[in-house]
Amino acid sequence: MIESESYQWYVWYIKFGKFDVISKYIEEKIPEVKKVLYPTITTERQLKNGEAKKRKTPLYGGYMFLQYHHNPEKPDVWLKLSKHPFVSAYIGPCTPKDLVSVDSLQKLEIVNSDILKTFRVGDYVRVNGGVFKNYTGKVLAVQDKVIRVEIEAQNKHMRFVFSPEDLDITGGPNL
Repeated sequence: MIESESYQWYVWYIKFGKFDVISKYIEEKIPEVKKVLYPTITTERQLKNGEAKKRKTPLYGGYMFLQYHHNPEKPDVWLKLSKHPFVSAYIGPCTPKDLVSVDSLQKLEIVNSDILKTFRVGDYVRVNGGVFKNYTGKVLAVQDKVIRVEIEAQNKHMRFVFSPEDLDITGGPNL
């Protein structure tokens, strides 16, 4: 039996919109994975008829967090995940501090936040917490009470969804 301390969190990049398929695959085929986390936030907007509509949006679109024991001599989990057609890449380990931020952000609900008025398309921003703390990027869209940002990480341009509280406006790229 593996002790719970030997379980660590790892980040995997998956095809956007395929979390449910991958989660089911993990549940059925990879019992070594102890926990799966795909953080989402709930946004609310008012429709023209006055009704409120809620929608769940991935917080880190395409990134899935998995808790398991990695054995370098017998990397069963890594092999099974890397062979799945909707799993794109292994990103790396995730620290417990980052996970606390991600887990708490998943419970966040944003309703009609006025802070959105300060962000504009084209603004350069710095992430102020979580897995991508201190990364900088460019605002692509401000909609549904979330900010869509393009960040360069590991020589790839990737797009993420953040809440306004997770971002600080900077003076320009890489500041």
